[in-house]
Amino acid sequence: MSPGPPPTPTEILKARGSWRAERRKDQPQPKRKRPKKDKGLSEGARKIWPKLMRHLEGMGLLGECDGLVLNRYCQLLAQFWDAAQFVAKRGDTYAQENPMTGMVTVREYPQAGRMLKLNEQLLKIEQRFGLNPSARAALARPKENEQENRGKDRFFRRGGFAEYQEAQGN
Repeated sequence: MSPGPPPTPTEILKARGSWRAERRKDQPQPKRKRPKKDKGLSEGARKIWPKLMRHLEGMGLLGECDGLVLNRYCQLLAQFWDAAQFVAKRGDTYAQENPMTGMVTVREYPQAGRMLKLNEQLLKIEQRFGLNPSARAALARPKENEQENRGKDRFFRRGGFAEYQEAQGN
């Protein structure tokens, strides 16, 4: 493993219009096909699967080899919703009395902590597949119109090449 963030998937680079996508000719290309749903998924995860597939197919980021991680994502999301329902009904803490001293302490339900851990795991997968607004923002392609690109491309940033040319009267 190299230090730093993992490389951006080539499909995402293509969606951004990056020149780096063209340099990755030797990268394996997954078969563009809907992955198979695992027969061992929980009932909640099975309900999540079709909606997730529709979203990912619509973005053009779905490959057959993504099945394992997407099955895992559905399972984690179902567990997250189960924990969230528990917390919604009972709250995230409860009072516990010590029978020897009579002192009452406040404790956190295990489901509350589990919900937070699952949330972190889900967020990592969502970032990889463009399943949240910030991840989708990274997929945005620059617009074709030069005026709309101003400030979004390295040549149109303040002080960039276009401003230099304008200042020179070119």
